[in-house]
Amino acid sequence: MSRFIPFPWKKRLEQDMADARKYSALLAEWDVRQTGAVQLRALQTIWKDCVTDVPYYQKLVQTGQAPAAISTWDDFHAIPELTREILQQRPAGFRRFSGPPDLTRTTGGSTGTPVKFGVWKSEDQILRMLKLVLWQKVGYTPDTRLYLIWGHAHLLGTGWRRLLNHATRKTKDYLAGYRRADAYRLSPERCQQIASDLLAFKPVGLIGYAAALDYFVHSTETFHNRFRKLGVRFVMPAAEPAPRPDTYSLLRDVFHASIVQEFGGVDFGQVGMKLDDEPFKIFPDKNLLEAIPSQGQPADTGDALVTTLYHRYLPLIRYRQGDVLRGVQRMEHGHVHAFAELAGRANDMVTLTSGAMIHSVAFLHCIHQEPAVLNGQLLVDEGGTTLRLVTTDGYDPACEARIRHRFRQLDASLSQLRIDRACDLETSIAGKRRWFVDKRTH
Repeated sequence: MSRFIPFPWKKRLEQDMADARKYSALLAEWDVRQTGAVQLRALQTIWKDCVTDVPYYQKLVQTGQAPAAISTWDDFHAIPELTREILQQRPAGFRRFSGPPDLTRTTGGSTGTPVKFGVWKSEDQILRMLKLVLWQKVGYTPDTRLYLIWGHAHLLGTGWRRLLNHATRKTKDYLAGYRRADAYRLSPERCQQIASDLLAFKPVGLIGYAAALDYFVHSTETFHNRFRKLGVRFVMPAAEPAPRPDTYSLLRDVFHASIVQEFGGVDFGQVGMKLDDEPFKIFPDKNLLEAIPSQGQPADTGDALVTTLYHRYLPLIRYRQGDVLRGVQRMEHGHVHAFAELAGRANDMVTLTSGAMIHSVAFLHCIHQEPAVLNGQLLVDEGGTTLRLVTTDGYDPACEARIRHRFRQLDASLSQLRIDRACDLETSIAGKRRWFVDKRTH
């Protein structure tokens, strides 16, 4: 069934899909042996822009920490790694001398370190096109519908702004052909309701947090036969690795559909894609990907460093974004051509002592709107739930009251949440600052 699409949206979508078809043809003919030369030429242009217009990179050169120009791969590898903490702690260093961005975005913060950054509208055009490369392959068209088991931080709030945000989100979803179910809080009863809604909506694609989709299909076994006949062409688990070894195979079987995975993020864009059992394939002219092994890791495993090769307000050079890659296939110059799986940053569904099931990302969305909060971590033990915050001097009772209000919107049992302030957060054995730490022994 066709759906109404306003002319400007339809025209833009048709152009994006035409661009995606052209880019798909380019990828089909791509010779991996040309990748190194193409990437090095792009790097030379991007780095010249960085050291001319971005204060952080300019200072690296002025202080002798990075080369003034890139002529060889050794020059590139001499540039220090960039981290989320640097982006968060030095925002002025990433405001271009030439002027402000078109808009500002904030990451969801699945690592516990949300980042605000500037964006040009021209970047969005590239990212929309890259997303459609694989979606088109599995049956997406301008008229198709998508069902999302997802959440958005701006829907947690107070007063008229919250009502306006909800109305805006619903309008945009309607125009885009989306139906959205809240992934922040799920229960078997709520999953049954979502299942009925999904069957009535008849989407071509189902997109959701991987942990939420896994919980959903395990809670709706009586619907599985109807799901198989629904006509879903693809399921896209997102935001995290699979919570169980059989999650993707179960989703493929339950919906009789392809499994689409993306390697990307709000901050670093679309880097690669994966269809069913194929490896993740990198967009070779848009990104350069390194996999840096740590002590004790196999040779084909490493921490991902992303370098963006297209013109962005925030250029990312050797950006350690937090994921670990497995089954890495390297090119002649040592960088990643493809990899088998993402192995890091699982954002689980959290079972509170009240019995409520909450997606862990929802907790972070309760705090990241507050400028006075630098970082946060939720700790659950037999004694209850504690929110540990790293804050600036601007943290005050009004800030805490707003945070508590958002937590109450998630679940009434969080109304008495303990909030502690700390200088730093607890780390895992691997040195990761996980957003959610469960210390319960059962």
